[in-house]
Amino acid sequence: MDNNNTNNLKRTTLLNLWQNKQFTGISRLSYNATGYPFITLLKQKTATNLYFSKAATERIKLNSFEKNDDLVQNGFLKDAEVVMTENAKGELRFKLTIPSLESNYSSAASLETMFGQQNSQEFDYELFAKEFKSSVDNVVKVENTATEQK
Repeated sequence: MDNNNTNNLKRTTLLNLWQNKQFTGISRLSYNATGYPFITLLKQKTATNLYFSKAATERIKLNSFEKNDDLVQNGFLKDAEVVMTENAKGELRFKLTIPSLESNYSSAASLETMFGQQNSQEFDYELFAKEFKSSVDNVVKVENTATEQK
């Protein structure tokens, strides 16, 4: 996958994941030990962490969001998309982007809300579902411990 060409990335909206019952809850904002922001998606008793893209991270900093801020309630995640990408080691990763903050165009999430249609761009829901490996307690405990060391 070419990280520099976002048109080739497989993506779906957070709204679409929710409508397809891929998660049942979203945590408040957290930061890892190096200060990188993420949220935890919950699905029954399992969870997975989604880290923000570099551009979305910059917006989080510009908005001065702090640990435990509710990004659902304040609307920051309204147009969020989950993108399948590869890291420098070639490992598959899912990142959270906020296209409406990075573009002059309407986001897919806004269009889905307006038109009532879903645009998944061949997003692999089965692969995403496999990310929910850890129990909620383990994911939250490990990340909170790392955050507390900050």
